[in-house]
Amino acid sequence: MLSLNEFDEATDGGAQADGPDGANPPLVFNIILRQTFQECVACGIWFEWQGEQENKAKFVVQFESLGSVHENTYQHGLNGMENAFAYFLGAANDQFKHSIIVKQAPQYTGLFRADISDIPPDATITKATLYLHINTIEGLADADNSSVLSVHECERTWDWDYASWTHYDEGATWTQPGGDFGVFVREIRAKEDIRDRGFSRASPNVDFDFTPYVLQLQAARSQT
Repeated sequence: MLSLNEFDEATDGGAQADGPDGANPPLVFNIILRQTFQECVACGIWFEWQGEQENKAKFVVQFESLGSVHENTYQHGLNGMENAFAYFLGAANDQFKHSIIVKQAPQYTGLFRADISDIPPDATITKATLYLHINTIEGLADADNSSVLSVHECERTWDWDYASWTHYDEGATWTQPGGDFGVFVREIRAKEDIRDRGFSRASPNVDFDFTPYVLQLQAARSQT
């Protein structure tokens, strides 16, 4: 499996000359999360980096191109790159970089975006995984066995220097406070997707499969 740097060298940077600037057509993984079932007052889910680079939200895509298998990793600060962003919005104008809190009451919505446009348009996506880190102190309530997070496509390209409960960028408001929810992507369930898979605050490194959704993004991209 080639690293991103090795792949770039083998393909002259992976550019496909689809536009006048020779760059790949855009491919952006941009999701927004909200809680649709809250079992107890403390039952929100908090993913957070806790000050460690390796704990930042990470998106990993495996794909086949030019007869080889490749794996690209997108994580803010990795190799000096700024191509992945995790954030949350609170109704009381709470927000925090590299942190995703999702809760129904009080209301918090989570955001994650990664620019994965360096993947060639003709590549075959084989796996796409979002890796998150549960806050080891308050990330998942002991009583929480049934919270449900609903993951949707985010309809706005938000800027974490300006995004708030009411705005997605400087001077630009969400259609609805808390974020604009597009098509449904998947659910993340506290029991089936976290606890039953052996994850907890004591084992905090969770992962979630987004392969079907990224396949849809890649298919739509090829039609542009």
